Amino acid sequence: MPRRTAIRFTALMACTCLYTACVPGLHREPRTPQQDERDVLLAAIRSLEIEAEHDPVTDQVVGEHRVPVVLLATTRSVDPALMPGRETLRRERVRLPAEALSDLVRRSAAPVPIVSLTGDSLRARVITAVQLDSLRNAPGGVNAPGHLLNLRYPQARGVHLISRPGFDPSRTHAAVSVGLWCGNQCGTGGLLLLDFHRGRWRVLRYVGMTIA
Repeated sequence: MPRRTAIRFTALMACTCLYTACVPGLHREPRTPQQDERDVLLAAIRSLEIEAEHDPVTDQVVGEHRVPVVLLATTRSVDPALMPGRETLRRERVRLPAEALSDLVRRSAAPVPIVSLTGDSLRARVITAVQLDSLRNAPGGVNAPGHLLNLRYPQARGVHLISRPGFDPSRTHAAVSVGLWCGNQCGTGGLLLLDFHRGRWRVLRYVGMTIA
């Protein structure tokens, strides 16, 4: 190989290696289902812990603050009473793959260890997962479990219940069932919809309903 050609080849290889190392996503190990589940849960928690502050007169958003405690309830199966129906999803033009919703219902009934989140900065704001089997059948109607949780954790402004995520087969879209209890007389429930974009999971939107 001529000397000039060899120099060009060496320079080209060096630039290729540098570009591969610097550009995210070009040289990554394949994602695992466990990593995706953990990253989806963290993205969901981050989206829920920020609460908007409204002006009492104009009702315009004037700021935001962090909700101090989020309850991660990964031992809870999805409650159909807190899920938007097909008509709501159609009206809201939700285009999430149907497989993700069926996977959500199937997987949410099985617990995931809370230890998977250990070491993250969010750990201090996440209450250890609660066994909700005894609360789910509590007397008092659909809001009774949330009311009992608020009594157990009075420091929480609102108690968020987050299910295990459901994925489509290619793991590019995910859904998380979310419930927010504000007492025995009110609550909201719905779906956080996420997609995998540029190497990370992001929340696209929330579709839900209110119980009052």
